[in-house]
Amino acid sequence: MAGGNFWTKEEVEILTKEYHKPLEDLRKLLSNRTRDAIIHKAIRLNQHKIGAPWKVHLKPSNVRQLSEFWRGYIAGIIDGEGTITISKFTKSQHGMLHPKISIGNTNLNCLKKIEEVIGSGHTTLHERRGRPWKDCWEWKTSSVTDVKTLLTQLKDAFFIKREQASLVLKFCELYVSRPCYSSEPTSEMIQLYEGVKELNRRGQTS
Repeated sequence: MAGGNFWTKEEVEILTKEYHKPLEDLRKLLSNRTRDAIIHKAIRLNQHKIGAPWKVHLKPSNVRQLSEFWRGYIAGIIDGEGTITISKFTKSQHGMLHPKISIGNTNLNCLKKIEEVIGSGHTTLHERRGRPWKDCWEWKTSSVTDVKTLLTQLKDAFFIKREQASLVLKFCELYVSRPCYSSEPTSEMIQLYEGVKELNRRGQTS
């Protein structure tokens, strides 16, 4: 079988006939094709609509196992100065949805310590130009596996944002179980997005 962008008739026949097999088995049959190439070709051939059993592939979580002290401390910081949400990355009606946890604080050392303890995320500066306030730093992570792992550890320690944590955890579970070729959220994922959005809207001060 030939590699490159052009798919041979033999390759197309294999994909059409064997699409129902796990993706790793298909990669053995189409040894000159990458995982992404097989997925994209299946989409173009509409094989994905028939129900290929391919699940999204995610990197392992970088979140460390937290002590009881740090679980309580970080949950308290998120309760008071953080956000647990589901973000929308495109301008379509619902777009590509992704979970996110963030903490805003004017103390960089505090956020860098949290980043070090958790083992995930990154801290960036949010300048407040034209206002007599200190610059604010933000730590955040939007890795699905990291958000899921962190919320699993913190969920029982939240006081204010426990409902958001529960909904975002459910979202993460749906996200990792969906087919790898699908970028569109399911109706249940959209409901969770709307639910978290409403909870966070209620928490805003007027």
